[in-house]
Amino acid sequence: MKKLVLVVGLILGLSAMAEDASVASKIESAKKGVANTLKKAEEKAGEIKNKVEEKVENIKADAKKDATKDVEAAKADAKKEVEKAESKADAAKADAKKEVEKAKKEADSKVEAAKKDAKKEVEKVESKADAAKADAKKEVEKAKKEADSKVEAAKKEADSKVEAVKNDAKKWC
Repeated sequence: MKKLVLVVGLILGLSAMAEDASVASKIESAKKGVANTLKKAEEKAGEIKNKVEEKVENIKADAKKDATKDVEAAKADAKKEVEKAESKADAAKADAKKEVEKAKKEADSKVEAAKKDAKKEVEKVESKADAAKADAKKEVEKAKKEADSKVEAAKKEADSKVEAVKNDAKKWC
């Protein structure tokens, strides 16, 4: 009978040791999985950040081009008005001076308006870029929190299994 009890104890001890090794390997694989998940999340966040920055640069370039076109168009319009006024100057100097002044004022106001519009466009682009960066940062934080919670859950599960094996081993010893 004593031999039977010793054999059963030996078997249970070996079983507990094997389960401890299994739990340890599961913990290691869970850690590796979490590390891989974190790396993937960081890579994805980096890709998102790069895409956002690229889009921001493209939008800024487009806004600058549009603003330049508007300014050039306003300058061309102003130049036409000035030329009309100068051709009328030959006929009537008094009228020509009034037309030139009027044309210059219109041109200046168009240029100012174009500058203001361009500035507003740039500000809109920058605010969109800031919002996109904030969203990307939230995504990264969310992924990190998920990975941390998975690690904690794996640790708790492993700890509870180890405790259960220890308790079982204590019962049999």
